[in-house]
Amino acid sequence: MCRVRTGPGQGTSIAAINPVGVITGGYFDANFATHGFVRDQDGTITSFDPPGAGTGPGQGTLPISIIPAGEITGSYSDANFVIHGFVRK
Repeated sequence: MCRVRTGPGQGTSIAAINPVGVITGGYFDANFATHGFVRDQDGTITSFDPPGAGTGPGQGTLPISIIPAGEITGSYSDANFVIHGFVRK
């Protein structure tokens, strides 16, 4: 479930949309960690994080792009603030 913060500098951010209308982006949770989401053509929203994504302030998942087939690429920060890349199929 997406628990989106709505204060200043918080909320939902759209990163990319593919040609069939699937959207990806990110949002902040109550701990100020970021999480990815994908919104399908039918409006279904799914939250996601790669394994190892940090859950503390300034950590988490940052989707960057989505291709027509629906694969999402981006980066995430782990609990040690080390940045990694990911592909979500």
